[in-house]
Amino acid sequence: MTLQALGDSFTCGEGVGVQVPLSGTWAALLAESLGLEHVSHAVAGSRVRDVVGRQLPHAREAEVSTLLVGLNDVARGGFDGPAVRAGLLGCVGLLVGLSDAVVLGRLHDPSRLMWVPSPLRQALRRRLAIVNEAVDEAATFPRVRVVDLAGVPELQHPAGWAVDRVHPSAAGHRALARAASAELGRVLPASVPLPDAPGLVRRAVWGARHGAPYLAAQLIGRRS
Repeated sequence: MTLQALGDSFTCGEGVGVQVPLSGTWAALLAESLGLEHVSHAVAGSRVRDVVGRQLPHAREAEVSTLLVGLNDVARGGFDGPAVRAGLLGCVGLLVGLSDAVVLGRLHDPSRLMWVPSPLRQALRRRLAIVNEAVDEAATFPRVRVVDLAGVPELQHPAGWAVDRVHPSAAGHRALARAASAELGRVLPASVPLPDAPGLVRRAVWGARHGAPYLAAQLIGRRS
């Protein structure tokens, strides 16, 4: 009796300077609520092509499979909309054949909670639309349930996110697990209590210790 989880840092809980223990991630909490063993194939930084090439070969028959991926495709260079769509649909199609139910994540717009320059915000939203159109198409497959991150109330609040405003906080993971459980017919509390959101000082410290070095490494890597 297994729940297998595929995806990126949203599912494995690892980010740049932020981390939620694997047992506290939304997929692990969902497995616990369903009485299933949690098996995670998710790897931080994964794009759709990584899930297809590196994670999907390890997938096995399971009561529930989860897939939340696409934000790394959206945020990085070399975005290939048709390839992302084909990879996502192919992955979901294979998981449907292995699973009693597939829980698929629909992406939110991170620019609603963090400042992004207007030209980049427009490009971000165009790419998000392409990924989410593929998710909506995959939602027509049998046994697929979709959790829309934009529809989870706690994720519309800064406290639902870690200090980087990119990865869910511990409370955000609990809220996402609650929403996924509801999609599978479980009756759960109506909401998840939220702590205070990280303040300006914490965000500044994170930026100096982690955000700026990471961004510099990305820029140097692209130039080289």
